[in-house]
Amino acid sequence: MKVVSTWLCVAVLLLVALFGILHVGKCQILEADMPVEVVECFQLLGNNTGGANPEFETSDEIYIQCLQQFLWKEESIQWSDFNITEKDKGFINSLIGSLVRRGRQKRQIGPVGIFPRTGFRIRREYRRISDGERFALHSAINQMKSTGQYDTFANLHQGIVINSAHGGPNFLGWHRVYLALVEEDLRMINPRLSLPYWDSTLDFDMVDPVESIIWTESFLGNGNGFVTTGPFANWIAGANQLTRNIGEGSTLFTKESIRMVLTRCRIRDITAPTAMVQFNLERYHGGPHNWVGGQMSGLNTAAHDPVFFLHHAFVDYIWELFRIRQARFCGVNPSTDYPPTMGLHAAERPMDGFPQYRNVDGYRSYWTQFWYRYERSPTCSMWQPFCGSPYLRCDMARQRCVSMARMGPSPLPAAAGFGASLAADSPSSPASAMAARAQAATVLTGPRFVAPPPEPRTQDARLSMGAGRMRRSANQNLETKTDIKVKGKSSSTPMDVVVGPVSEAPDIGDQTVNNPNNIFSGGIIGIDQDFSNSGTTNNSLLSLSEEMQLLPTPNYHEITLTDLLRPPAQNTFIINDHVDVAMWAFIPVKVLYTSNLENPVLKFLNRRNHYSKHPNEPSLNSSSIKFPNKRCIQDESGAMQVRIQSVGLNYNGEYSGYALIDRHLPVDSATTYIGVKSPETEHTEVVLSAVHSCGLMCQAYCFVQNTVPPEFKPCSGALKISSQDPNVYGRTYEEAVSRVWQGVISGGGVQNENLRIIFDCSDDDKAPWFPGNDVFNNTISSF
Repeated sequence: MKVVSTWLCVAVLLLVALFGILHVGKCQILEADMPVEVVECFQLLGNNTGGANPEFETSDEIYIQCLQQFLWKEESIQWSDFNITEKDKGFINSLIGSLVRRGRQKRQIGPVGIFPRTGFRIRREYRRISDGERFALHSAINQMKSTGQYDTFANLHQGIVINSAHGGPNFLGWHRVYLALVEEDLRMINPRLSLPYWDSTLDFDMVDPVESIIWTESFLGNGNGFVTTGPFANWIAGANQLTRNIGEGSTLFTKESIRMVLTRCRIRDITAPTAMVQFNLERYHGGPHNWVGGQMSGLNTAAHDPVFFLHHAFVDYIWELFRIRQARFCGVNPSTDYPPTMGLHAAERPMDGFPQYRNVDGYRSYWTQFWYRYERSPTCSMWQPFCGSPYLRCDMARQRCVSMARMGPSPLPAAAGFGASLAADSPSSPASAMAARAQAATVLTGPRFVAPPPEPRTQDARLSMGAGRMRRSANQNLETKTDIKVKGKSSSTPMDVVVGPVSEAPDIGDQTVNNPNNIFSGGIIGIDQDFSNSGTTNNSLLSLSEEMQLLPTPNYHEITLTDLLRPPAQNTFIINDHVDVAMWAFIPVKVLYTSNLENPVLKFLNRRNHYSKHPNEPSLNSSSIKFPNKRCIQDESGAMQVRIQSVGLNYNGEYSGYALIDRHLPVDSATTYIGVKSPETEHTEVVLSAVHSCGLMCQAYCFVQNTVPPEFKPCSGALKISSQDPNVYGRTYEEAVSRVWQGVISGGGVQNENLRIIFDCSDDDKAPWFPGNDVFNNTISSF
């Protein structure tokens, strides 16, 4: 009995502290209605059985997704940061809008950003796709070019994006979203396509990478100077003709550099500005940009060369290898490993060009769960000396797959002086290299990519060497060419390879009405081609690519997290795309946590129904929803974070804050202060939500007007705030704190009359779509 009495005393004191009998002033923070579209999204994505939708990791993700879907508007993109036309704006808005509308259709599965309209896809190495698929890919890219859609996407990679998507952790996430949307547009033309990746390590391991077969007319076209052969011949890329100068400087990716990146465990260790040089993935990525040269070497112009998207798909592939390592060996959840960052790279900042996504959304697991997966890059060994493509060969000495060389004389012969027997048009010949260098110099690229220093075989390195050193470097890089068999016939290098359909590009001066940009069609535009039966694959080496192993998709729910607590929120204080702290105000928010453990306090609180004399129906699923321990971030000390977030309904802005509670106590409470738009000039409409470390949502309770002592009823968390009574908010964080705690200074206790919203958190999920938690039902009584 003595123990029970002690528990009851603790409970009574806590309730008095929470809801002291104080005079309640004029209330100017009122409960508001949740938008109908958001409610419908909850009902669509929430499982009627009371469990979270299995396609989402937590209920909080459903809640955030529905809000993002509702808040996205075409006018929310600040197009002044991009040099694009009104037509371009309309195209991007229509693409994003189609994804948004898809999420609002109940017959479709999932909201914007989670599931692509054109379905799941597999990304393969460029030389691993069949000849027919490569032909159709080139055709689709050219169709995008002819309609202006390609240039629209290319123009997004300039302006503010140079700073907001480079030089920080958003580099990886922004480009992941960028590639996914470009790939989605390609698949709207031909849904059988996917975006291949260019593994440039396969070229680096050649005698001379500039002789790779990918720089031929059946693949990416020539790489020495103006691009006049291949599928992208005579393209106008920005302000100049598409130009390359392969082998100009820096270096391609190497297997050794990738291994260095994969020794780390945290994003902060492989991204600027915190990564050391030898682990910096963004710095390594700049190497192939500068190695290709021309438009590819400029930050503002790189996306105008289709090589850009194949290269960045490989960067994304490396990042996915890193994420798999994080999940399997480092105990780190890659979906939440976004370093605390301010400014343009802040996690919660809307993505430039894609404002329905936040920067942190590029890190979400749904991209490789529901959008795409990668096929492993080709490998070989003594026991399996095949690379899965006639355009690759197995170097048995190093047991590595290496790209086949283009047709022509073997580069860099050891028995002759440097370049003595090279064909004049070979990219390896000094004459060709000098001409390409001169043509590339005409391209206005602007700032270039940060990249590693040039490796010995590049033009920049050779220009810095003497002739004798240059010959020695060339001879040291030689490797023995092995005979290979193609369709049962023996052939020695140089190979007489048939690589599928080849069309000669029109002369650059031959402008026609039907082909105003001299675009090589590469296939039948707009036709959904079956790659295995297409007539385009006749006499080709790779008519149908065989299946190879895919990269695994880790089960992020089973990760044992090393972070006990999430990093602190880094708020940007951006409202309607302007950073101004004076435009913000702060309101107090109380968090109450109750444990499901059987104890007298819980029974007492149940009898009091937590807050009010009015009864409330218990949750129908309270006995079935428990801590999903495998996905929780728990501290052995019992400390658990509750994140409270505000999202503007009549303004564009977000704010996040945390309250810390003790999970070991049967009941605990904390107060924090959350930023909202200041109502000084116009009333504020905002929705608040709370979720604790296990991804379980908390139930919002809003103040009932004219009740003394104050009473609270279940609500959606939507509030309307006016400036008529400034006592219920603070113009600064310090002012909000002092208003709540002024009673402590005078000895009168915490001033609870300023509280207008309380969150009830427990071991149960209080998501509004669960049975018994439906605060949108008018039959629920207020109390």
